[in-house]
Amino acid sequence: MGMDLDLDFRSPAEEACAVMLGWDATHLAAPPATDAEAPSFRGEVSIASSEGEADLVVAIDCPRETAVAVARALLGADEDEELPPEDIQDAFGELVNVIGGNIKGLIVGAVRLSIPSVQLIRSWRQLDADLPGHPVFQMWLEHEGHHLRISVLATTRKPKNKGATP
Repeated sequence: MGMDLDLDFRSPAEEACAVMLGWDATHLAAPPATDAEAPSFRGEVSIASSEGEADLVVAIDCPRETAVAVARALLGADEDEELPPEDIQDAFGELVNVIGGNIKGLIVGAVRLSIPSVQLIRSWRQLDADLPGHPVFQMWLEHEGHHLRISVLATTRKPKNKGATP
């Protein structure tokens, strides 16, 4: 893989929540109870090494209500203000991008960060089934009942085609 992963990735996530959202997020020792059928958001960025292949994925998952709270905090919206879905998705993507970039900055050999992708998933159960790699780090943050799961995942590389003919 070429990247040192013996790191504590808590600070980048906690700092981004404090600076961007004004949240005094608490690190949870155990996952909170979640509704397995509730709509949820997943945001992802890939971190590539000098070889140019994605080695890691930073995935941030949360219930829809948390993504709305993130958007309200970033946009300065009132609690009763209805936000369009694209504003929620864009704001959550910005948080994912900043946390991913901060994590990239800790890793020796990391040279490129992808554009964030964000999607609304129909249920938390589906999020758990679709992790895009093997977890090397995972943590939960909580602020006033809102939860974020931050995962750093090692991706599985596909072997390169070395000129084989069909």
